[in-house]
Amino acid sequence: CLTEEEELLVLKARRSHLKHINAARFYTIICDECSDISKTEQLSFSVRYCSDTYEISEDFIGILPCDVGLTAESLLTYVRDIMTRCNMNTSKMIAMAFDGASAMKNLAALLKTHVPKHAIYVHCFAHCNELVFKDAASLSSLMSDAQDFCENLYVLVCVSPKRVLLFQNMQKEVSAALENRSFDEGKFN
Repeated sequence: CLTEEEELLVLKARRSHLKHINAARFYTIICDECSDISKTEQLSFSVRYCSDTYEISEDFIGILPCDVGLTAESLLTYVRDIMTRCNMNTSKMIAMAFDGASAMKNLAALLKTHVPKHAIYVHCFAHCNELVFKDAASLSSLMSDAQDFCENLYVLVCVSPKRVLLFQNMQKEVSAALENRSFDEGKFN
C-alpha cells in the first residue's frame, strides 16, 4: 500500500504522461489482462504515442482490478473507464494492441464501435515473439526442457521477495566474475 506522499508522486507522474499523450496527434493503447500472485484479475493499460519531433514514447498508465469479470463487455467497460478518467480523446486513437486471447480479440471488435473506424487491432509484438519461441521449443526437447526449467525457476524465485533479492545478488556476482574472467584472459593472449 502506498503512502500519501507516494500516491501524490504517482499522480503527478501520471498527469505529466497524460499531458504529453493528450498533446499528441495520435496514440495507440496497449492492454493485457492477467492475474497477480493472489489470483486477483487485473488489466494493465499503457499508451504509445509519437511527439511532434517524432520521438516515440510508451507510458504505463496503470493497473485496474477486474472486479466484474473478464468478458469482452467487462474489459470494454474498464478500458472506457480508464480513457474517460484520463480525458483521452478517442478520435485520436489509431490502434489497439492486445494478445491473441479471445476476450481481447472480442474487446477489439467492441472497441471499434467506440473509436474511429480507422483504428486497427494489432496482435501484441511481445506475444507474437512468445508464440514463435514456443513453436520453436516444441520442435526441440533441449529447448523445451530449458524453457520448463526457466519457468520453474521463475515460479520458485518470484513467490518470495527475499528470493528475488538473493537471485539478483547471485546474478551480479556471476556477471562480475565473468567480466573479471574475460578481462584476465585478455591480458594473457
